[in-house]
Amino acid sequence: FHQHSSLFAFAVLIEKLAGIDGDDPTPLRLDKLEVLRERTGVDRPDAVRVLARHLSIEVPGYSLEYTPQAIKERTIGLITEILLRASSDKPLVVAIEDLHWADPSTIEVVTRLCLALGTAPVLLLLTTRPTARVDDVRNAATHIRLEPLAVDDMRALIAGLAGSTPLPE
Repeated sequence: FHQHSSLFAFAVLIEKLAGIDGDDPTPLRLDKLEVLRERTGVDRPDAVRVLARHLSIEVPGYSLEYTPQAIKERTIGLITEILLRASSDKPLVVAIEDLHWADPSTIEVVTRLCLALGTAPVLLLLTTRPTARVDDVRNAATHIRLEPLAVDDMRALIAGLAGSTPLPE
């Protein structure tokens, strides 16, 4: 997980929802963000600029006249709103593994999603260690505790993945 890249998992998800490819030129990326904004019905005049900043899309002349805290709040709110609205088109699965390594802003988005889901067709699948500090998420979730694999089960899993490739003991 990219612990030092704030909201990395959601940047990837927004790019997927918008259909942004890595080699898209800046104008096309911005157009795709605008289409996503329109498709999800987000009515925020600064939505594309906030998303562009979050996705590190450099746009000359684009600036956000907000404090860093306000930019963070707008970004988190916008991501939450887009995900909830996108799920009205088709059900959405958001899977985040190793949440215990996530940055605080990602934890905040996940918490807001958990609290705002209601009947939205979103499956939020999270994995975390029992010691993780995600109390708000825990309170709004169904928990399935998985015990560690037995040594023989680990060996069978590794052997199945490695196939005929010899591995050291």
